[in-house]
Amino acid sequence: MKTVYLLRHAKSNWADPYQIDKDRVLADRGIIDAGLLGSYVKINNINPNIIYCSTAQRCKQTLSLMCSGSKIVKKDIIYDDDLYGCHVSFLLNILFHQDTEINSILLVNHEPTLSDLVNFLVPRNKILETDYKKYNTCGFSILKYKANDWSDIKQENLASFEFVIPKNL
Repeated sequence: MKTVYLLRHAKSNWADPYQIDKDRVLADRGIIDAGLLGSYVKINNINPNIIYCSTAQRCKQTLSLMCSGSKIVKKDIIYDDDLYGCHVSFLLNILFHQDTEINSILLVNHEPTLSDLVNFLVPRNKILETDYKKYNTCGFSILKYKANDWSDIKQENLASFEFVIPKNL
């Protein structure tokens, strides 16, 4: 079984319209939501083997707040500048080239890339069974695949899809 966790950054602060987008931090609501998600992650014993996170401040801050309320070990985080503004193919390349020993991965990223990834990896009927309409801020997906190798991550091997948003916690 291989598990893919997807996390969109929490609500960002737009108080300064001239701030560089990559430097934008979280709004108060984003801070609260990331903490709520951290509690959910802790209660559900979610601890991915490896984490790839965009270097945008709002992504790093969301991940940090989520980790502080959970059991996630911060030693396995890879901050990658190329994740910011990347195409879905970049995320797929990361997924498909993981070592077989890795059983779970968390990707912390942005829109529209996360929606594109969900639409690529999850059959439409599975999406319709969840609360997923769009990839909300601080949205968290859990995709479990009947696969022994990361190259087998595809729609037909999906065992389950869950989508969590802080307002439902």
